[in-house]
Amino acid sequence: MGDHVRRTLPVTALAGAGFVLLCDVIGRVIRFPYEVPVGTVAGVIGAAVFVWLVMRSAAGKEAHG
Repeated sequence: MGDHVRRTLPVTALAGAGFVLLCDVIGRVIRFPYEVPVGTVAGVIGAAVFVWLVMRSAAGKEAHG
């Protein structure tokens, strides 16, 4: 979307709110009737995405020399 803050900010805010809502729902459902904190769920998802990005980057460097 570029550097246009007027267009980027609402999309970023809605995506962030949706992500936290999804993490909250997962935290409530994953171990019913107990709750897992939202920060823990977000951290696990974030760590998985980070590892995936690192592995993808490493694989791309091997393929290109």
